[in-house]
Amino acid sequence: MIVVVGDVHGKFNEFKIGVRNILNETYTDGLPINFVQLGDFGLGFEKPMHVFNELLDLNTDLALRKSTLWVIRGNHDNPSFWNPETGYKFDNIHFVQDDSILELDGKRCYFAGGAISIDRCVRKQGVNYWESEVYQYKNKTIYDNIDIIFTHDVYQEISNFKLHASDIVKQWIQKDKYLYEDMMAQQYELKKIYENVVSKNKPTKWYHGHYHESSVCYYNENSFTCGLSELEFKEVR
Repeated sequence: MIVVVGDVHGKFNEFKIGVRNILNETYTDGLPINFVQLGDFGLGFEKPMHVFNELLDLNTDLALRKSTLWVIRGNHDNPSFWNPETGYKFDNIHFVQDDSILELDGKRCYFAGGAISIDRCVRKQGVNYWESEVYQYKNKTIYDNIDIIFTHDVYQEISNFKLHASDIVKQWIQKDKYLYEDMMAQQYELKKIYENVVSKNKPTKWYHGHYHESSVCYYNENSFTCGLSELEFKEVR
């Protein structure tokens, strides 16, 4: 069983309650649950030891039910926590590297994190903003046999979200003259996932967070992108 979770933004108590509710309600016969958190987990804003203790508690619950949490990097996450040398280490909580491929519940899954913070011009580097927040497609392989894609942002040509139609984006563009250019560059990187992964695998399910809205967009027969709102839990079927 796979359950995707939208942005958390450091609301770890609410997140743990949601995970525990699903573990208690659906865990039967020792079958594991794979939770996939879609970025903006909220790492880097609180004291590292405090967050470590929060997650250690959750790791114990997951271990008791043979379940796992896979966390994607969002733009509101300090990338150092995804560095194997500097990040947290748990047995049942894993911070997934960009462009990783994992098999979950018999499904071949592609992972990619990162995005542009539209309010970056009022944030402070190294405190609540990290310049390396963006996603950059690094693979040169064309992948087949991919069943599900999990990302923080999404290629907007196959989604319900359009940069040019967002009043909020328009407001921030007036304050940050390079914002639109950088957001379009980010879309170009996400397009590479579409060209090298999605277009070679039909049908494909693509789950993402970032926009804080729950929606589904069918872009061709049996293929869709699905956006999750903050702290939304959804079973992948």
